[in-house]
Amino acid sequence: MKKLPIYFKTLLLLVILFFSINTNAQRGGRFGIVNGVSKISIKNANDAAADDKKLALLNTMGVHYGIEAGYSFRYLGVSMQLMRMQAGQKYMIATAIPAQTRFTYVKPSFLIHFNSNPKNDARFSGFIGASYGIMTKYTDVMYAPNPITGAITDTKWLNQTLTITDTGVLKADLSQPLFNKTDISFIAGLGGEFRLSKKFLLGVHARMDMGLQALENLNKMTFKYQDKSLGSIINYEPWKNTPYRFTKDLAYKSVRANSTNMSMGVFVSLQYMLFSNSVYEYEMDGY
Repeated sequence: MKKLPIYFKTLLLLVILFFSINTNAQRGGRFGIVNGVSKISIKNANDAAADDKKLALLNTMGVHYGIEAGYSFRYLGVSMQLMRMQAGQKYMIATAIPAQTRFTYVKPSFLIHFNSNPKNDARFSGFIGASYGIMTKYTDVMYAPNPITGAITDTKWLNQTLTITDTGVLKADLSQPLFNKTDISFIAGLGGEFRLSKKFLLGVHARMDMGLQALENLNKMTFKYQDKSLGSIINYEPWKNTPYRFTKDLAYKSVRANSTNMSMGVFVSLQYMLFSNSVYEYEMDGY
């Protein structure tokens, strides 16, 4: 049997020791709800480099909510969250034309929590972790004047269906979504926890969710008009020749930079202590 490297043995020993120390002062389980409001954005180097007269990135807000279940030790805890989270970006094109991309995800997350002395009624608290987002819906909207009729053209992607409306209605379908169906994110939070009673714990944290996966689906797909007389486009590439969002330039040959989600906001949690008696047990033990 192959021997383990000395550094791996040392790391394993430290992990076992750390958990052994913490489990001697167990606080028990917790279950509760989590709600948050964040500034959401789509980060893309091409879009950020565009002149504001061509494309401006506007502040966008997202609302998030879900449930959390976890287990806490003395200074360490772990939890699982299941959240409904929003992501996206608002744009201004040519200083006058508004546009917006918005996503809705279901996100299972795993978090490792750190806190100061758990017997304090108010204490420092932080966490790090990761989430795996599953997209349930996306919309991509742009309003622009028709150069011929002067009517406002409403262009809207809802999932894989495009609807173009001005003097009439034109619809088309994509064989694949414009955006990838999953989104992996790194999570970090910093804040505090406040014991409201023997059973309830309130948490308030500043939280960042940083996307690690490219959003835009670069695969070739089929663009098919619902009016069969208009036919279809095979090997359609929606992001090709795209120097920045909502533009097409056949002279642009570079590969568009990856787009990723970013969210920064305030989250509030209310936790019910399933085994709250243990909070007082280790206080009596001298902790």
